[in-house]
Amino acid sequence: MNLFKNLYHLVKLTLDMRSANRESGALHKKAQKMMQPFIQAAEVYNDGSITPRMHKKMQWYMVETLWMSEQFAQLHQTKLDHATQQASAFSGALLGISDILIDDLPEGSLAHTQNFLYAPDQHTPQTPLEKLYLAYFQAFESCLSADNRVQTKEYYWASLEAQVASRRQFEPDLPSEDLIQILKDKCGYTTLLCRAVLPLPIDASEHTMMYELGALVQFINDINDLHKDSTQGIKNFANQFDTTIAMKKALLEQTTKAFGLFQNIGYKRKSAIYFLFIFHSFVVVSLAQLRYYEHLCQGHYKLERFLKLPPKSTKVQPFLWQNLQFSIPKMLNFDFTHPTTRLN
Repeated sequence: MNLFKNLYHLVKLTLDMRSANRESGALHKKAQKMMQPFIQAAEVYNDGSITPRMHKKMQWYMVETLWMSEQFAQLHQTKLDHATQQASAFSGALLGISDILIDDLPEGSLAHTQNFLYAPDQHTPQTPLEKLYLAYFQAFESCLSADNRVQTKEYYWASLEAQVASRRQFEPDLPSEDLIQILKDKCGYTTLLCRAVLPLPIDASEHTMMYELGALVQFINDINDLHKDSTQGIKNFANQFDTTIAMKKALLEQTTKAFGLFQNIGYKRKSAIYFLFIFHSFVVVSLAQLRYYEHLCQGHYKLERFLKLPPKSTKVQPFLWQNLQFSIPKMLNFDFTHPTTRLN
């Protein structure tokens, strides 16, 4: 019976991801429609410093936060109303702009940017990008209801602080424990932000679980970005390990932790099964990617050897035949009660 249910879940997830992973997908069209008034308004004061590529980056952030909020809505067996969808998407746009402002600045300019980002309505924006940030921030605030305004803004500020802290990933001698904390904060609080836009309170148990689930997502993203981040001198989850075996071990430890916390919360079983299936599938794809890294390095992964490969050849390729052979059986054998037993 699980086989047929998992097949249904896999088809559903595949269709769902097509909506988010293609710029012609439904979620991207929704984000584009939300962005259009801001893009048109920005044309008045844009001196060319706000580029189409920046708008595209904001769009991807909006899709990611909106997609995640939709998963949380399904988990809680509710629907996102229009205002909640906008709040989620606008929070993504804000994180996209702040990411540009923080990452592209010299160290000496960071103090002003932090002051502005943390209280944009108390400062006069000095650049076109700051003006755009203020416009999105005011729209974001206007979409929040009395039920979720405080918790949503708290998680937004925490996400912003984590973005600032992530600049330390360029430090070559950053201690491993500091790196892991930065990584967990970065996606942990963003995940909580995506959950917080729902007009439902977050208790301590769900807070901890969502934070650890976000950390798992960050580790998965870092495996995918191993080549890009390492080339740019960014320390991430994956490039701190000498072997793919060590990466896999650490990834599965975080998977076990996050999934265990999830199962201890009393979500309705039907929605909980699909939700966990999604993140189980993401882990499986990452494990397939680690096997592919070994293959690319002729069975002997070394970071320096890996970095000599063309960047395009190292990207996640879930539909590569050898990855499908590995991934599909594990996805179809997903067991909600023991979700990590078949991952080794």
